[in-house]
Amino acid sequence: MIKKSVTLLSFVILLISCEKSDLPTFNPVITEPVPVAFPCSGGMAGIYPCHISLDSLNGLGISGNDCWGWVDPNTQKEYALMCTSVGTSFIDITDGINPIVLGHLPTNTVNSIWRDVKTYGTFALIVSEASNHGMQVFDLTKLRDIDITNAPVTFSADAVFNIRFNDKHSSSSLKNKLNKIFKSVTKANKSRFKITYEVSGEAFLTKPNIPHIYHLHLFKEIIL
Repeated sequence: MIKKSVTLLSFVILLISCEKSDLPTFNPVITEPVPVAFPCSGGMAGIYPCHISLDSLNGLGISGNDCWGWVDPNTQKEYALMCTSVGTSFIDITDGINPIVLGHLPTNTVNSIWRDVKTYGTFALIVSEASNHGMQVFDLTKLRDIDITNAPVTFSADAVFNIRFNDKHSSSSLKNKLNKIFKSVTKANKSRFKITYEVSGEAFLTKPNIPHIYHLHLFKEIIL
């Protein structure tokens, strides 16, 4: 008990004897690493091995944000699908030491640092946050026919879907509408189509001035 009292008394005396000007100041300096872009030169980009540079993917000063892979089920060739700020590039990486840039699919509208690609069967599905971009559909089997002596080439999308939610359709009526469109196209081309739908939620509008309910603002620029 005596030991605790002496310790407390010493602490009080220390605080009284120290003025504000006597206390040490601490001003932490927070530094963050600054990203540096290293060109691919001599097989190295900074400390990392490389075989291709972003600058070779359709322009100087572009950036990249997503990459996906695809293996051709017929030829077993391997491809990298690289999303950049100006579009999507297709690269034959079957020989990983000597990749070949086959071509580029330009953005559907304007440039954007956000672009993503996934594959479904032999198709690439490409989306972006670029204004009014929609989803580009690209037939990956076209990569089989590229003459590498003429590469890289400029591709065009095989289809573009840009369906916006609105208050004119339910998921059921939208399916019916799309099926009619597909049937008319395939009938004219004497071809077939098979499409599956996955509905993650219904579009809805709330009545105005209902408290505690967030209003979902639905786009109406494109009415199917």
